[in-house]
Amino acid sequence: MPFQTISAERVLNFSNVGGISAKGAFPDAVPYVSEIRPEQVTKPTPGGLAPWQVKRVTAHIDTRLSEKLCLDGLAELAKLSTSYFSAAFRRSVGTSPHVYITARRVERAKQLIADGMPLCEIALECGLADQAHLSRVFRRVAATTPTAWRQKQKRLAAARIAA
Repeated sequence: MPFQTISAERVLNFSNVGGISAKGAFPDAVPYVSEIRPEQVTKPTPGGLAPWQVKRVTAHIDTRLSEKLCLDGLAELAKLSTSYFSAAFRRSVGTSPHVYITARRVERAKQLIADGMPLCEIALECGLADQAHLSRVFRRVAATTPTAWRQKQKRLAAARIAA
């Protein structure tokens, strides 16, 4: 099954954001978090979270990626019910809380891989069960394995130095 990245504009205008495709448990494409900028939410979105709620929840997620994050706890931070929070988060950020957390974990894993940390330690640091779990999630989001991504980054760095 091919994976693709999509722009933040397409994510924010995605007509069936919550729809589960027949191909898997994720929406048709999982956007990279670097394309989703919750910190740019300055105006309230109709039916979405207030800017202070977006900042509070995303900051909480970023500081606790290595821990188990539950929807109830995130909803409590925003002072909303779980079901309303989930829908409002999707409207404000452009993706569900689960997909957002998964993508943030992969972004964090990329940073740690670039630092040369062992994959088994990266998995635990990113809140994943083990190295195999990291590899599955990483491949689903980044369309490559962590090892292949590390090797590509090394080649790119060597090419920059040689140039």
